[in-house]
Amino acid sequence: MLKIENFKIYEISKLIDSGYKIARLENNRELDEKTVKAKMKSLKSKGQLQTAIVMHAKRAIDEQLQVIDFSTGKKVKNEEIPNYLVLPEGNHRYAAHLRLLKENQECDGEEDFVKYEGKFYVMLPLTDTLSIAEMMAEMNICTKVWKGTDYIRGAIMSHPENVTEVLRYMSELEHRNFSLPAISIYVTDTEKVNKTMLQKFMNGEVPETLQDTEQHQDLIDRSKKVLEAANDFGVLLGTRTFADWVKTKLSSSKNLTGAEVTNRLVGFFNSLAKAQINRICGLKGERGKTTKEDMINSELNKLYDYYIKNL
Repeated sequence: MLKIENFKIYEISKLIDSGYKIARLENNRELDEKTVKAKMKSLKSKGQLQTAIVMHAKRAIDEQLQVIDFSTGKKVKNEEIPNYLVLPEGNHRYAAHLRLLKENQECDGEEDFVKYEGKFYVMLPLTDTLSIAEMMAEMNICTKVWKGTDYIRGAIMSHPENVTEVLRYMSELEHRNFSLPAISIYVTDTEKVNKTMLQKFMNGEVPETLQDTEQHQDLIDRSKKVLEAANDFGVLLGTRTFADWVKTKLSSSKNLTGAEVTNRLVGFFNSLAKAQINRICGLKGERGKTTKEDMINSELNKLYDYYIKNL
């Protein structure tokens, strides 16, 4: 197995031939299909313009990060950690590289097929003064802007010892592709959870909104019940529009307890026929007239009012 030295560039196939396997960090951002395809086109036409970063997987484990095999997606066993290099940066490019190699095999011999050169270069980070989480934050925030929900993953990776149940539930919703504004509303009943707050967590601070309290646990429990009952709304659940509507209903019934309003919402969602849900999910705005959001709110309000009148 090759000894990897600082300030040297290595072709990844040589490292693999010497016995290394490649991994990625479990809580790093999910691979985006459009980005991978764009990287495939770039690698094939112009080659790799800059090296990716690798480091020994043991360092990630020492920093309490989870490591998964890049190809299989399975968690790397402790006894296999010494054989792995992890990519804290360059995941989309490496995924594109692997697909192009597979394409070479499948299309070799076909007329007019342009073969991918197949070389991918890596090196160790130029500094050892930052933790992996800090390094990734700098690389991804400063050179490639994160989506709002990427900050949830970054927060969990940066200080796993500080992770609360509030943040864990936020991560669960992030894995379901909910937007950050919707997640904030469902979990905290406010719009306070944003990039700035999550960056504070990444810097070692645990803001009050992210702390575990009885109030926050009650909100999480209510949110889980409502989202489970409304599960058939699919993608619409993770939008700001749907989250705002739920919040409005939870706060408008002043004579009812939180539990009572939650039960009403659960009953309402359970009462809806599949056809009604499909109609709401398929609504589209009319240019210059009514927005999609207004149409969704109007339809939900009409059905909810009818449900309440007939209780």
